[in-house]
Amino acid sequence: MLFAALMCCFISASAQPFRKESKPRSVEESLQRVEKLNRHENTFTTKLDSVTMYQGDNMKVFLDYDAHFNCTRLVIDYLYDDWETEYVYEYAYDEQDRLIAMMDYEDNSKEEYVYNAQGLVEEIYRYDYRYDGTWQLFAKSVLTYDEDNRLVISVGYDFGDGGDWVESSKRTWDYEAGLLQVETDYLADGNGGWTPTEKTEYSYNEEGLCIEEIESEWYGGWTAWTKIVYQYNAQQLCSEKIEYEWGGGTWNNMYKNTYDYDEAGNLLTEIAYYLQLVTEEWEYRNRYEYVYDADNNCTDYYEYYHYFGEDDWDLETVFHTTYGTPGIACISGLSLMWDLFEFPFPISNKVEQLVLDDSEEVYCLDFHYSMADGIVEQGDNGLMLWPNPASQTVHIEGITAAEVQVYNALGQMVKKEHGTNEVDLSGLVEGVYLLRITDAEKKVYTNRITKR
Repeated sequence: MLFAALMCCFISASAQPFRKESKPRSVEESLQRVEKLNRHENTFTTKLDSVTMYQGDNMKVFLDYDAHFNCTRLVIDYLYDDWETEYVYEYAYDEQDRLIAMMDYEDNSKEEYVYNAQGLVEEIYRYDYRYDGTWQLFAKSVLTYDEDNRLVISVGYDFGDGGDWVESSKRTWDYEAGLLQVETDYLADGNGGWTPTEKTEYSYNEEGLCIEEIESEWYGGWTAWTKIVYQYNAQQLCSEKIEYEWGGGTWNNMYKNTYDYDEAGNLLTEIAYYLQLVTEEWEYRNRYEYVYDADNNCTDYYEYYHYFGEDDWDLETVFHTTYGTPGIACISGLSLMWDLFEFPFPISNKVEQLVLDDSEEVYCLDFHYSMADGIVEQGDNGLMLWPNPASQTVHIEGITAAEVQVYNALGQMVKKEHGTNEVDLSGLVEGVYLLRITDAEKKVYTNRITKR
């Protein structure tokens, strides 16, 4: 789990309570962050303004937004003799509300994103923050997608001393029947070629669920060194994961995790084991328990540790979470907050308070929200869209639309219209879309529409 990283964030006694090891984000991690911040569904009605931590070392988080309610700045203050700003994160967006830059002053780094015609990130530029207050460009990644918009090639470049881009690394993704089969990493050999370094191969069952991963390293030929085997229950949810290492001409058991779920598919219990080499038996290591409310929000989280040679589980950590208005799938700024602190359980609705008990001291986080001025929530906006579902034209009644923006399920703007109450959906693929409609008085409305 991610608890160790969380503890570094919350209960470190050092003068740098949020300091994490600085390491470059992978292309996949960058794309996940971009996708999350570009997922605009229901982000226009509720803002997370600040978070206050108390009963323990005090901390405050503040967020700023632009005119379209995209989070542009996240600031963390920490109480010493007085409140001091410890960390600052900034975000920039284009005219289509897509993330185009993310500045991380904790790691003194910046990433910029360039999109292709399909709204997918095709270039990522990376910068270091210099002591003179400027950003120094040092690397970039160029991404290639297939006809199904799947990432197939990522080439990394370093910015050379002569001002030229020099190929440094590459990763490829190979698919078959729509399923990822092989990921392969390469390093540039300096002669215009590529030398493979690592690869991961995937196998699937008839339902398309991954049942095996094998990682190999290149030593003039491929040598397998780790393997993960997955088993699934009747709900097609992972019930067991076993990790192996290659040695002595055979695969050796190393670690195992088992998982139990409720009827709704919520994870109830996870137990982690390690193989005791002397007895060759599985020994308990950690147990994680989750409790949910009627809306399937995780309200309680318990983490236990099992010390070797003892019979009982020791309770190490407890989280209690309370929620407010249900049905809010994503809140502007909250995904940033959640990623930053790496909580070990998911969130789907509005959090009011989170309480952490680490068995020595209790830490409480209060989340403060506000409704954005001029924003009308879906379902209570006097707006009518017809027909819905629609195959071609959608008509807007109840207001005079000055601008209409259409977003797909990934939060990507796929269409924009001005000065019309009719929107042509004929060129869009089937699915659910979010219409963000601005009237002449700059009041913003959001409604879903289904294209069939």
